[in-house]
Amino acid sequence: MKKLIFLMMLLPFVLGGCAQKKNYQSMTTPEFQKLLSDDAIQIVDARTPQEYRDGHIEKAVNMDIKDVNFDKQIQELDSDKPVAVYCKGGVRSKKAADKLAKAGFKKIYDLDKGINDWIEHNYPVVKSEK
Repeated sequence: MKKLIFLMMLLPFVLGGCAQKKNYQSMTTPEFQKLLSDDAIQIVDARTPQEYRDGHIEKAVNMDIKDVNFDKQIQELDSDKPVAVYCKGGVRSKKAADKLAKAGFKKIYDLDKGINDWIEHNYPVVKSEK
């Protein structure tokens, strides 16, 4: 019984040590919007092409995180420049941010609640046909 109690007390420390460090900075929508005023920032929309056409942030490049070529597509970006990434609600962009970090990007910013929150803040979106 003592061994079981000891193991139960030790478990949070063991699991905590396995937690992965986040290699990007999550930002609120107003913080993200201010960040985009920097012309050096590269903007990645991690949603599907159809979602992108329905409305995206100006100057964003569509790189669908679910596309098998996503890892190749991010190689087209400059790893020395900051990257801002977003998706619809914030889940896919975090996965994209992790992949960007693994590919050697150092300054990665994630729109925490996605473009849905961007639109709720009445920030502009661009619609396109391609």
